[in-house]
Amino acid sequence: MAKYFYQIKDYQKAVFWAIEANEFELLEKEAWLVFINAKLKLGKYEDALRAKEEYEKLLGNYFE
Repeated sequence: MAKYFYQIKDYQKAVFWAIEANEFELLEKEAWLVFINAKLKLGKYEDALRAKEEYEKLLGNYFE
């Protein structure tokens, strides 16, 4: 769902569904990318950067 809403440029719904997708699978790369890119499209650069850093931290912890 997140990817669909991103493709039709409904970035608010894309963010919502990306969060929902992460509820099921925390390390789902596509959901994180949709979330980060949608935040960028909404002009929320700090939110996008924080999400990117959080995802990288989760990946680091997962592979340790």
